[in-house]
Amino acid sequence: MTSELPRLLVAGPIAALLLGIAAPAGAAPAGTLPAVTPEQRAVEPVEPAVVMVRSDWTVLVTGYVRGRTRSTLVRFDTACSGTVVSGTGHIVTAAHCLTAKDHRNAAIAGAVGDLVDRGVIRSSRRDAVYQDAITGTDRWKVTDPYSSAAPEPDVRVQLGGGPAGDASVSVDARTLDTLSWRQGDVGLLKVERGGLPVASLTGHDAVWAGQPVVTTGYTGGAEGAVSGRISAPAGTGTSGPGRLFYRTSAPVTPELSGGPVVDLAGRVVGIASRRPADKTGFIVPVETVSGLLAWHNVSNRPGPIDTAYAHGLDAFHRGYYTDAVKDFDRVLAAMPAHHPAAEKRRQAVEYRSRYGDPSILSGPYRTRVLLAAGAVLLALLVAVVLVLRRRAAQDPGTPEPPAAEPVRSRPVPAGPRPARMDEPTETIPAQDDDRTAFIPALRDAFARWQQDDRPRSWSGPGDTRATAPILPRCRWCGRTHPPGATYCPSCGRHLTDHYPSDRQSDGAAPSATHGPPA
Repeated sequence: MTSELPRLLVAGPIAALLLGIAAPAGAAPAGTLPAVTPEQRAVEPVEPAVVMVRSDWTVLVTGYVRGRTRSTLVRFDTACSGTVVSGTGHIVTAAHCLTAKDHRNAAIAGAVGDLVDRGVIRSSRRDAVYQDAITGTDRWKVTDPYSSAAPEPDVRVQLGGGPAGDASVSVDARTLDTLSWRQGDVGLLKVERGGLPVASLTGHDAVWAGQPVVTTGYTGGAEGAVSGRISAPAGTGTSGPGRLFYRTSAPVTPELSGGPVVDLAGRVVGIASRRPADKTGFIVPVETVSGLLAWHNVSNRPGPIDTAYAHGLDAFHRGYYTDAVKDFDRVLAAMPAHHPAAEKRRQAVEYRSRYGDPSILSGPYRTRVLLAAGAVLLALLVAVVLVLRRRAAQDPGTPEPPAAEPVRSRPVPAGPRPARMDEPTETIPAQDDDRTAFIPALRDAFARWQQDDRPRSWSGPGDTRATAPILPRCRWCGRTHPPGATYCPSCGRHLTDHYPSDRQSDGAAPSATHGPPA
């Protein structure tokens, strides 16, 4: 069994690892997850940065009606989309949303309607008067009520990416700069609000002819977005005056003007624009927008709120709803009016209760987890094998008992025997020949040394003439022997044996009567 243990330790982890890799990614959810289209996935990252730009106009319309000049004060409002490009409150939109020239027709339509209501113009002539007013530019004029300058609107921006009409997140904005239609149709606004979601702008390299794109605005996120393809990139001569636009097959409504245009990866490739006379869709390239931002020293950098929201979206679409809820909570803590994060959090809580979170062995980290577990098991296996081998080397097994040494009897030396005559003859292990021959010589040397009873001295620190130490005596014969000797050089008896029972118990030397002869 011991020899089979390493094999079992090897086969166990490998089988577990193979079964984990071959196992399915996780338990199937209780229901089918809602389908998400590529267009929805593309719009979601930029949805928080989409705002509604509302322009409130007060203009004076002057025209020649029924033989006289009449002036009418007209109030109207327009709405476009905008895109937040910096966390400090900079927003880009279509310039035609902010210039009175592009809203001249709306102002004249309002003035004609007012004249009809006052009875100055018969209702049957409404369309004829309107057509005459918009074509005769020298006869009908739209100006500021208090000066002859071009009127400017009062601009308010609705933040948070929520539904239109939420006044709780509506703030005033001021116009910093505009580029006319022939210059690129871009307007730059500024609101006094920080920590806003930001849409990241890409470069020209991400755009090509035939590329699918999605145009979105404040009208409702992915539901209000329109899909199309770029039919003519900038520089081909077919994309607007000055070749400053991309042409797109998707129609652009007034509400979508100024909103972001993204590819299917969610990258902003431009700003939506349209020809004032029709709904032909154009895209202002990112390079035009970036040039205007650079002129005003505006940096387009996403902030922590954008990073947390992106992580939440990624976890949400992978089915990790608990992680998504945590990320969306961080977003809402920084910006409570973040409507897309609040909506996604609600969906994440609902889906988590319905489908649950996947196990650790599912999703993109499944292979990594299994490989890491296999590496740990193999490391433990190697450690166990090494320990077993080391123990086997240190413990070679039960050794065989050594062969018994032959024993020989040694007769008791001549002379009077001890008091106990029935004492068995002592046996000692056989000794080598050289040790046996050395005993008589050692006995003779001690006999000669013992006859000299004069004190002996040696050199030592502090005492140059000291007596020699007293040597121990044999328990049996009473003669002295060298310190540490095993056998007495005089009688040959073992020095560590005990006295017979009739000897003195105080350790005194035996008497001459009982001891062996000198």
